[in-house]
Amino acid sequence: MKIFNDLVLKFEKPDWSKNPEFGVIDTILEVHPEIYSIFKFDIAGNDDVNNLGCGDTPSVEQIVRAAIYKEIKGYDYRELEYAQSDSRICATFIKLDERTPFCFQTFQKFISRISEDTLHKVLVEIVKIAIEEGFEDISKIRQDSTVQLLKVIFITQPITLSFGTVLMKATGC
Repeated sequence: MKIFNDLVLKFEKPDWSKNPEFGVIDTILEVHPEIYSIFKFDIAGNDDVNNLGCGDTPSVEQIVRAAIYKEIKGYDYRELEYAQSDSRICATFIKLDERTPFCFQTFQKFISRISEDTLHKVLVEIVKIAIEEGFEDISKIRQDSTVQLLKVIFITQPITLSFGTVLMKATGC
C-alpha cells in the first residue's frame, strides 16, 4: 500500500491554484527536507524518531506541516482537525494521502512540543529560501496607498421638536 501511495503522489500533482502560498511552502519543504530535522529534537527529544509514522501516529513531516498550516491559518487544534477532512488543500499539504484525518488530541500532543522559537525560526527560514529561489520578491511594495477624500460632517445646531425631543442638525464641510 505504501508503494502505491508513493506512486500516486509522483504522478498526480496537487492543484495549488486556489492557495499558491501553501504550494510554495510545499515546494520548499519538498526540496529542502533538512528543515524537518530542526523539529526532531522538539518533537521526540533524544529518542529515535520514526519518519514514516504509523496508522494512528503522524510522521515528523506531517506534524511539521500541520504545525505550519495551523500557524499560518491561525487555527486551534479542533479547527485543524476539521480542516483535514473539509479542505483538500489542508489534506494535501499535511500529506494525509488516503488516511483517516488525525484527531485534534494527536496533533495537540505533538505540535505542543514544538517551541515557539523553533517554529518561528523555520518560518523565517522558509521565507528566506522563497526569496533566494525567486518565489518572493521583497523589493515590491504590496501596500495600498490610495488617497481618499472623506466628507466630514459636523453637528452644529440643536433642533427642538414640538414633543420635546432634541435633534441635531448636521451640516457638511
